[in-house]
Parts: sequence; structure tokens; C-alpha cells
Amino acid sequence: MDPARFVTLVATIPAMSVACRPSATPTRDEAVDVLVVAPHPDDEVLIAGGVLERARAQRQRVAVVVVTNGDFTCERNGHARQDETIAALASLGVAEDDVIFLGYPDGWLVDLGDAPLPPLARTMPDGSCVKTGGTYAHRGAHRRDEHSVRTGSPAPYTADALAEDLAAVLERTRPRDVYTTHPIDTHPDHAATYEYLRRALDRTDVAPPRIHRAIVHAGPCWPDGRTRERPCPPVVPDLHAPWMPLPEPFGAYAPRELVPVVGPDAKLRAIGAYRSQFGDDPAHDWLLAFARAEEAFYPEVLLDDASHPRRRVRAPLADVPRASAPLTCDGGRELAITPYVVTLDPDGARVVITRAGAVVREWATPLDARCATHDWEARVDRRTDDGVTEITLWRDGRFFGVAIDP
Repeated sequence: MDPARFVTLVATIPAMSVACRPSATPTRDEAVDVLVVAPHPDDEVLIAGGVLERARAQRQRVAVVVVTNGDFTCERNGHARQDETIAALASLGVAEDDVIFLGYPDGWLVDLGDAPLPPLARTMPDGSCVKTGGTYAHRGAHRRDEHSVRTGSPAPYTADALAEDLAAVLERTRPRDVYTTHPIDTHPDHAATYEYLRRALDRTDVAPPRIHRAIVHAGPCWPDGRTRERPCPPVVPDLHAPWMPLPEPFGAYAPRELVPVVGPDAKLRAIGAYRSQFGDDPAHDWLLAFARAEEAFYPEVLLDDASHPRRRVRAPLADVPRASAPLTCDGGRELAITPYVVTLDPDGARVVITRAGAVVREWATPLDARCATHDWEARVDRRTDDGVTEITLWRDGRFFGVAIDP
């Protein structure tokens, strides 16, 4: 794409944020057709800008949840990024009242545990940098964060608060389809967002939605190229380009859904709203690599697990190997489910899945949960067409995470 054309498209954003399509906005507590759950401001557009634009064109009910404010240290302004989200989504026809900011801290989702995180540095509305805690928002539905709207006060930075906030949104919106980030996304917040979505679903009685998982981070320079060189080469936006296959070792892991983007210019314009995220060469920035002719998703269907009330598992249920055991730091550190082994490391800081000694996936455990005794359960689901395996973990009956083995 001609860089001058990109600049022209971005320049239209303020007008589009005011003059969006006529709304088919649902009232609160009304079911939505499409719910997008994004880790940071901008991810909702990167993974599903085309889906949102199409849904609004078809007058479907949509809602967007943004888990963090993208405010990692005071170098990132969470208030400014919320403003960018509202402008980007307005350009796609999504009303501000259909945007829900949870307000959890950027870069810290994997560290959430039972005890609140200590105060973290963030930029205040007046531009000052202070250390503080608790969820916040000044844009979106009711112009406050979800927890404050629901309870009257911000949430502490805990795992339980985040899961409960997401569960409340799910119960209120009862979505048919949910679009979110994939657990193999290499950004920890992205993988954690999927995991918290699954934990939230297990806390609700809503019918399990169809989940469409998308990948934003899969190694250096992807999706514009499969090169591992640093720095990445300048992006040349191509609105007619197909989706880029994943780099190795996930080359065989092909998306089951390639959704055409009806208005690639609209998605490019929405990406351009995130001016704070562009580098020194905005017309060739990495973010523009997501303005393509299609969006890629790895869908999954969840079913209620009859053996565990209020727990959802991936379909189909037949012939799925299972194993369970307590894992502690004092002994019993391994859970075997052939050919995989789940291991708790000696200080309880990490849970690791290995196959033949090679690490498939590892997770950090929250500081306040290390070396406690937990009952772990693992399940193995294998895709017969491409040989990719998903290993699902639960801890004390609650969803913990997913590993993908190519």
C-alpha cells in the first residue's frame, strides 16, 4: 500500500468516531451475537476488526471486553489507550457503551494470585506517574471499569477478581461467539486472557459459546514474514494478502477458520487509531501486517462435563485420556499422562509439561500459591487430521491452562 494512502485513511478517524453506523446497540443484560475479549487496547482490532465490522454491517449485537489498559509502567498511558480503543471501534461501527474495560494491569496477568499485587506505576489523568492499585477506566460502558460499575469500587489486582469480572460479563451478555487470543500466543498476557476466559466460563451457568482463538504474537516479525531477523524489516501493508502460516514448530497447526475481511480499508483505519503504539515509521509499522484480506481463528466447541459440575471441556469427549494427582513441593511432583509429564519444579514457581524430556509448555505459579498442595488433572485431545495435540490442565477442579504440541 502507498504510505500516503495509509496517512489519508488514518486522518479520517476523528470524523468516523462521530459518524458511525446507526446503532443496533443492545441494552445491558441482553444477549450478544459476538463478544471479543482482548488482552490490551488494540488486540480487539488486530484479531477481529473484520469480524466486528461485518457483524455491525449485519446489525448483529456486539460487545468488546478489554482486560488490561495497556499501561505497563508510566511509559504507556492507559487513559490515552482507552481513548484510542473507543476511536478505533467507533470507526468500525461499535458504540462506546458496548465496550467494557476491566482495567487490570498490563504485563501482570500471569502474576495474579490470591493476594493483591503491590501498587504498580501508572500514568494518571493529569500526566503524573504514581504507584497505585485497583482497576480503573474513564471510557467504555458507564465510563468506569467493570468492577466499579458492578460493585461500586475498583477491584484489587487478584486472580479471583479478574475471573469474577469476566464471569459477570459473560452472564450479562450470554454471547453466541467469543473471539479472543490463543493460549499459545507468546505474549504472556495473551495466553493468560484465554485462560481467564475459560476460568470465567466455569463460574457461570451460561450455555458454552463457540470460542474463536486468534494469534497475535508467534515469534519475531510474524505475521508479516517468517524471518527471525532483528530488527524486523519494514511492513508493506497488503490488504489482499492471505493469512501467514505460523512459524515452526507450529507450521502444521493450521487455522480452521479463515474469515474474509469485507472492508480491509476499515480495519487498516481502525489499526491506525492506535497512534501511541506505532514506532518511528508509522506507514510501515508491524501492526499494519494485520490488515489483510482475512482473519484466522482456531475455533473450539465446549461442552458441560458431566463428571464435574460447572466445568467445561473441549468437544468431543470420547476417548480422551485423563490423569490426576496431587502435586506438592514435598513430594509427588509429577503427573504422567502418556506421552506427557506434568511437573512442579522444586520451589513450586513453575508448572511444566514435557514430552520425552522436551518442554512443551510452562507456566509461572502465583507467588502466594507456591508449594501449596493442589490436585491437578490433565486431559489430552488429539486432532487426527494434522496430529496437533492439546493438553488441558485443571488445578483443584478449576481450569488452569492449555498446551499445544505439534
